[in-house]
Amino acid sequence: MKYSLIKGSMHVVGYSPDGDSMMFKAANPALWDGLENDNKDTFTEKLTKENGAVQLCLEGIDALETHFAPMPLPTPPDLKSKEK
Repeated sequence: MKYSLIKGSMHVVGYSPDGDSMMFKAANPALWDGLENDNKDTFTEKLTKENGAVQLCLEGIDALETHFAPMPLPTPPDLKSKEK
Protein backbone atom coordinates (compact mmCIF):
# COMPACT_ATOMS: atom_id res chain seq x y z
CA MET A 1 0.00 0.00 0.00
CA LYS A 2 1.30 3.40 -0.97
CA TYR A 3 1.01 6.27 1.51
CA SER A 4 1.08 9.96 0.66
CA LEU A 5 1.53 12.95 2.95
CA ILE A 6 -0.52 15.96 1.94
CA LYS A 7 0.03 18.99 4.13
CA GLY A 8 -2.69 21.57 4.47
CA SER A 9 -5.20 23.12 6.84
CA MET A 10 -8.50 22.13 8.45
CA HIS A 11 -11.51 24.41 7.97
CA VAL A 12 -14.60 24.52 10.20
CA VAL A 13 -15.99 28.07 9.91
CA GLY A 14 -18.64 28.23 7.21
CA TYR A 15 -19.15 24.45 7.14
CA SER A 16 -21.33 22.09 9.17
CA PRO A 17 -19.00 19.20 9.87
CA ASP A 18 -19.91 16.19 11.92
CA GLY A 19 -17.85 15.45 14.99
CA ASP A 20 -15.88 12.83 13.08
CA SER A 21 -15.15 14.76 9.88
CA MET A 22 -13.62 18.06 8.84
CA MET A 23 -12.96 20.02 5.68
CA PHE A 24 -9.30 19.88 4.60
CA LYS A 25 -7.55 22.10 2.07
CA ALA A 26 -4.20 20.93 0.67
CA ALA A 27 -1.31 23.39 0.65
CA ASN A 28 -0.32 21.92 -2.72
CA PRO A 29 -3.52 20.87 -4.59
CA ALA A 30 -1.47 19.13 -7.31
CA LEU A 31 -0.79 16.31 -4.82
CA TRP A 32 -4.43 15.17 -5.12
CA ASP A 33 -3.66 14.00 -8.67
CA GLY A 34 -1.24 11.38 -7.34
CA LEU A 35 -3.87 9.58 -5.28
CA GLU A 36 -5.53 6.45 -6.59
CA ASN A 37 -9.29 6.75 -6.32
CA ASP A 38 -12.17 4.64 -7.65
CA ASN A 39 -14.41 7.73 -7.80
CA LYS A 40 -12.00 10.22 -9.34
CA ASP A 41 -14.73 12.16 -11.22
CA THR A 42 -16.88 12.63 -8.09
CA PHE A 43 -13.81 13.56 -6.05
CA THR A 44 -12.71 16.18 -8.60
CA GLU A 45 -16.24 17.60 -8.84
CA LYS A 46 -16.53 18.01 -5.04
CA LEU A 47 -12.99 19.43 -4.82
CA THR A 48 -13.87 22.07 -7.41
CA LYS A 49 -17.24 22.86 -5.80
CA GLU A 50 -15.62 23.44 -2.38
CA ASN A 51 -12.75 25.60 -3.73
CA GLY A 52 -10.11 22.94 -3.21
CA ALA A 53 -11.32 21.56 0.12
CA VAL A 54 -12.47 17.99 0.73
CA GLN A 55 -14.31 16.46 3.65
CA LEU A 56 -12.14 13.97 5.52
CA CYS A 57 -13.77 11.38 7.74
CA LEU A 58 -11.61 10.45 10.71
CA GLU A 59 -11.33 6.66 11.09
CA GLY A 60 -11.92 5.18 14.53
CA ILE A 61 -13.67 8.31 15.82
CA ASP A 62 -17.31 8.09 16.84
CA ALA A 63 -18.49 11.55 17.76
CA LEU A 64 -21.77 13.36 18.12
CA GLU A 65 -23.17 15.28 15.20
CA THR A 66 -22.26 18.95 15.63
CA HIS A 67 -24.92 20.60 13.48
CA PHE A 68 -28.04 19.27 15.17
CA ALA A 69 -29.43 21.12 18.17
CA PRO A 70 -30.93 18.85 20.82
CA MET A 71 -34.58 19.29 21.66
CA PRO A 72 -35.09 21.21 24.92
CA LEU A 73 -35.92 19.02 27.87
CA PRO A 74 -39.31 19.65 29.49
CA THR A 75 -39.35 21.06 33.00
CA PRO A 76 -40.38 18.34 35.47
CA PRO A 77 -43.85 19.01 36.95
CA ASP A 78 -42.53 19.27 40.53
CA LEU A 79 -40.16 22.10 39.51
CA LYS A 80 -42.65 24.19 37.51
CA SER A 81 -43.91 25.95 40.63
CA LYS A 82 -40.34 26.96 41.52
CA GLU A 83 -39.59 28.67 38.18
CA LYS A 84 -39.26 32.45 38.27
